[in-house]
Amino acid sequence: MSADGMNVLPEMMVHTAVTRVTALEDHELGDLVKAAEAAIDEGGANWTRSPGQAPLEKYFRGVMLAPHRDLFVARLNGRVRGGLQLIQPPPLSETGPSSGEIASFFVAPDARGFGLARGLIDAAEARARDLDLKVLDLSIRADREAAQSLVRAKGFHRWAVKSHYAHVDGRFVAGAYFSKDLDDPDGLSDEDEEG
Repeated sequence: MSADGMNVLPEMMVHTAVTRVTALEDHELGDLVKAAEAAIDEGGANWTRSPGQAPLEKYFRGVMLAPHRDLFVARLNGRVRGGLQLIQPPPLSETGPSSGEIASFFVAPDARGFGLARGLIDAAEARARDLDLKVLDLSIRADREAAQSLVRAKGFHRWAVKSHYAHVDGRFVAGAYFSKDLDDPDGLSDEDEEG
């Protein structure tokens, strides 16, 4: 109790972790699906409405089985609260063997503000470097301003905006495309800075 008689709660210990996974326990997969559904309901992720628990479980199981995809999960106090895919170039690609893509990137709204999104990007970038990828690409809906600010802070540069990126609630929403040169993070510039 404080000097003024008010109850003072000790600061809650928060533990965060980001890992690349090739398998999840059923309860972890359930947490991942719930986090995805919460992000979808809030307007995040790459879906406009949740397809339901069973299709999302199949989707994430498929991601974990796909040979050229890595699934990263973010945990908050031991529970899966976010996810990200790193899509690697196909092995026979001659024109783009050094470019990876970040996709299906989300954090549940109630788990934001703890560095999970930043941790997911850091983990994907570290894996991309381990794979000797030279460039990471991603795209984000234009109305996801916090996500765009985050990727810019992580060194991604916007190179294009597409006015008809996604069809949401009967109207088109713009989307922005970003890249990061992993060998020379300062080597790219935003398309809107080039004039």
